[in-house]
Amino acid sequence: MKSRPISTTETGVTPNRTLHRPPFKSTDRTPAMTDDDADDAIDRFLQKADDAYGEYDEGYADADATLRRLERHIEELREARKGE
Repeated sequence: MKSRPISTTETGVTPNRTLHRPPFKSTDRTPAMTDDDADDAIDRFLQKADDAYGEYDEGYADADATLRRLERHIEELREARKGE
């Protein structure tokens, strides 16, 4: 059986088009990151990293899942730093 796209008339649901936002532009103004903001971002990262390693050590997560989680936390830290 071949699958086919389901139309909005069949489902009665209209796609939400507000989910798509334009990409971030370098001309957007963001406030500079203060030393306190940087310290908070680093503290959050370290806590999340410790949690990820702890769950791995306890056997609740495998290595691949732990690495993906750490990659997300690293990206969050980079994003926080971009605000500087």
